[in-house]
Amino acid sequence: PGFALPGNVKLVQFYFDFEEFPYETNGDGWLLKIYERDDWSNITYNKKPEGLNECKYCEIKFENGLSLPDVQAIDDEHNDIARLLDIVDPDDPYEIYNGIVHQLTGYGSGGHQLGGYPYWIQSDETPADENGNVSQLLLQIDSDDNAGLMWGDSGILYLYYNTQTGKVDYIMQCC
Repeated sequence: PGFALPGNVKLVQFYFDFEEFPYETNGDGWLLKIYERDDWSNITYNKKPEGLNECKYCEIKFENGLSLPDVQAIDDEHNDIARLLDIVDPDDPYEIYNGIVHQLTGYGSGGHQLGGYPYWIQSDETPADENGNVSQLLLQIDSDDNAGLMWGDSGILYLYYNTQTGKVDYIMQCC
């Protein structure tokens, strides 16, 4: 409710090899499968192989929420907002923006999410194709003690999909 996957995407599955532990798209050890049909009549469930206990079972509850660009995106893509913030508080314009984001969204950093604007730990690495078509964030998976997930040093995984080319990209950033 309130979120639509891009294009004809109906379902995504993400696989991660904790022994390989890739950090980017070109690394081995990750796979994102995208399905464009939602015919669930032929689904079969496989038993989990023995010895695969890297992640704990976690229930996923979806909530609609607001996602806003982070401070870097304001500088890079929304110059008018950056100029206004600089006029309002030339000493620390980003404190105002981060306060507004926190007020409107209820959070200010990280977390798991489907779609929306990513929360970058380091710098914006949104992938684009050779024609400049920017990929869309599919998933952001944060480190999570409840799930037993730690991406590097309290990192976040970003999974992107380019609706023009069908290419998927994977990025990990750590603190």
